[in-house]
Amino acid sequence: WSQQAKVVSLSAPTGSGKSFVAALQHLLSPDQKVVILTGTKALQSQYGRQFVDNGLLDLRGKQNYACRIEADMTVAEAACQGGYKCQFMSGGCQYFDQVKAVQQDHRLFINTNYSYWLAMENYTGAGLGRPPDVLVCDEADSLFDILSEFLSFSISQEHSRSLLGIDLPEAESTQEQITAWADKGKVEITKRLGAYSTSTALFQTKAERRRVNELTRLSGELTKVATAKGD
Repeated sequence: WSQQAKVVSLSAPTGSGKSFVAALQHLLSPDQKVVILTGTKALQSQYGRQFVDNGLLDLRGKQNYACRIEADMTVAEAACQGGYKCQFMSGGCQYFDQVKAVQQDHRLFINTNYSYWLAMENYTGAGLGRPPDVLVCDEADSLFDILSEFLSFSISQEHSRSLLGIDLPEAESTQEQITAWADKGKVEITKRLGAYSTSTALFQTKAERRRVNELTRLSGELTKVATAKGD
């Protein structure tokens, strides 16, 4: 294990202690930022159980945290996602408290999943703080599939019409035409999101919240299309 090596690959049988090796860098150098990425919630939970006493922070997507002011909703469905300025966003919400701790480097030993990491690093301004000193990619043999899934995007004609109010581009469209379609779709999404006033976000129904979340997610997907480089 060379200190000069930028990439280290470890292949070993199940139960041989790979999880401990992944955490060893933090245990030996607690001032370094170590991020462990997993492909499944089960494996993420396994790390959490093993190393919680060593300060491991288990960070997941918003849908895994309950809202403080609306008990029957997750943070992903909460009014704050529609623009409502919830008092707990600055302190008291488990999700936002954990994100802030990572972004401000108050916690340096982090366990999360590929999907959440990729989304935060690519579609949010702050990401998850400074780059890690060590990034552990568990189940690295699935990396290509994970990246391919993250970069892929699909939308039906029905959804394009109902959510964007426009038809899909023709099959023989050029890259420039597809990019123009994506840009037009993002403009339409901005208009539709504007119809959901942030001042009334707290009073939106679950159906309205789902529509806001769906439009927001679709905007991110269209960004992928608009910024794609065709060869």
